Amino acid sequence: IPHELYEAADVEGAGPFRKWLHITIPLLKPTTLYLMVIYTIAGFQIFERVYIMTAGGPINATTTIVQLIYQTGFSDFNYGRASAEALILFAIIASFSFVQFRFLSTDVEY
Repeated sequence: IPHELYEAADVEGAGPFRKWLHITIPLLKPTTLYLMVIYTIAGFQIFERVYIMTAGGPINATTTIVQLIYQTGFSDFNYGRASAEALILFAIIASFSFVQFRFLSTDVEY
């Protein structure tokens, strides 16, 4: 964030909260949007750590969506259903990403 914006806010008499609210937050929105989308996708696709530690856990308590797709495809050899589950997961992730882009994306000029 350019320091000149904070200096201009100081000249105008803005306090720390007003600078944070009107300068810092709007200029960090693109970075926040990027991180939220990336970590939402990563959260949906968690597989390795859970599979290595518990392999689904007692009575499938720690089974994730990706692990269910893996079991359907490679343990049950039901590739059609596994690909359908993967497509549903894609639709869920795409809808979450769309909502995040819809509410957080703004045109910011520096």
